[in-house]
Amino acid sequence: QKFGFSMYSARYGNIYSVRQLLQLTLEIAGKWTPQNHIWEKDGKYFDALRPNVEPEGLDSQEEVVEHRQYHLKKVREAFEQLDLFIFTLGLTEMWIHKESGTTFPTAPGTIAGEYEQCTYTFKNAQFRDVIQDFNQFQKTLKQLRGGKSFKTILTVSPVPLTASASGQHVLVSTSHSKSILRSAAGQLSSKNKKIDY
Repeated sequence: QKFGFSMYSARYGNIYSVRQLLQLTLEIAGKWTPQNHIWEKDGKYFDALRPNVEPEGLDSQEEVVEHRQYHLKKVREAFEQLDLFIFTLGLTEMWIHKESGTTFPTAPGTIAGEYEQCTYTFKNAQFRDVIQDFNQFQKTLKQLRGGKSFKTILTVSPVPLTASASGQHVLVSTSHSKSILRSAAGQLSSKNKKIDY
């Protein structure tokens, strides 16, 4: 489990935001390529899109790329074969590579990499962002599956934020984030018979 095995249907790491989920699906579909996603720390290299699945890091950037390609292959297989998709809405707060829009599960510099204000920006997704990203995810996944539909169960993570970059107290930030995600889950499930909360 330390390396992300036997926890999910693939070694995703933590997909906290719908934007991360969308980008993963677009990457598998060949419609998007992440940028600046290999981070370094103490001579070891990490896939910044799932930095906690290799907690000790890898020996080269090439090894990170090789691991990611294998991961994408396995995720594609899972996505093509699934009948039921279960996703936990976790956070609205995101760290983004300014130039490319690549969204990361952790802030640069926490697990690996370095935070540079000129390179990264903080974003707190709003209700419409969550809805738009999830709708685009569904559309992309259905295309990836050759039009075959699927059912979805959404949950909202009860785990509170331990820190926030919003400038608000972490309790206020947690309430704000979870309220948006719960509202989005309700909206998505009420508008689509194949989605439940």
